Amino acid sequence: MSRSDYYFLIGFQVSANPDYIVYHRQIMEVERLIAQGSYEEALTTYEQVFELYDFVFIRDYKVAAQLAFYLTG
Repeated sequence: MSRSDYYFLIGFQVSANPDYIVYHRQIMEVERLIAQGSYEEALTTYEQVFELYDFVFIRDYKVAAQLAFYLTG
């Protein structure tokens, strides 16, 4: 049984080669939302992106944290 078969059996979806072009397109959408003032939608989109990728760039975590702080302040 391969590793991906094992994860499939226990209910996880694993991508051996995550597509970071898609990741960056999604982050660009978040940045567009921020520029438009749609902060809650931007934070929700960040959360969705973070769920999809094992590796997240630190800058994106920092901006998401700043958004969360701003929205709760």
